[in-house]
Amino acid sequence: MSTSGEIKSALAAYKGNNNHNRFSSKPSTSQAGPSSNSKNPLKTFNKEPT
Repeated sequence: MSTSGEIKSALAAYKGNNNHNRFSSKPSTSQAGPSSNSKNPLKTFNKEPT
């Protein structure tokens, strides 16, 4: 039982990372370091369209 649960969790995490990888870049930059966005707004703009 625990094995299947671990496998499911691993699959969910793997799929989630792949799916939210590009989306994570956006919120991560704004949430993790708002000061970074203020200093380098070009970086955020470059990441958005990419």
